[in-house]
Amino acid sequence: WASFGIVLLAAMAVGKPLVASNIEGYADVATHGAEALLVPPKDPVRLSEALLNVLGDKNLQREMGEMGRKTAMRYDWSQVAQRIMDNYLSLVNGRKCAP
Repeated sequence: WASFGIVLLAAMAVGKPLVASNIEGYADVATHGAEALLVPPKDPVRLSEALLNVLGDKNLQREMGEMGRKTAMRYDWSQVAQRIMDNYLSLVNGRKCAP
């Protein structure tokens, strides 16, 4: 679950700014410079720079937290369930599925 980004979504849902590895699952749910600062995996220098950047900038923390809340809402089960239902109905009706 962690590589999908569920941990990131949990933090975003409560408005926390993120610093995370730039791996596929995380990059699928968080955008570098918006909800998160994504750093190359196994790069302690870039990780420490990103952490210090976020910790030292209250405005960045607030902005990332607000953006994170909005992003996390796209993964709320009510939203996900509706998209799944829409895709099933599209298949039944012979239309292309929505992304």
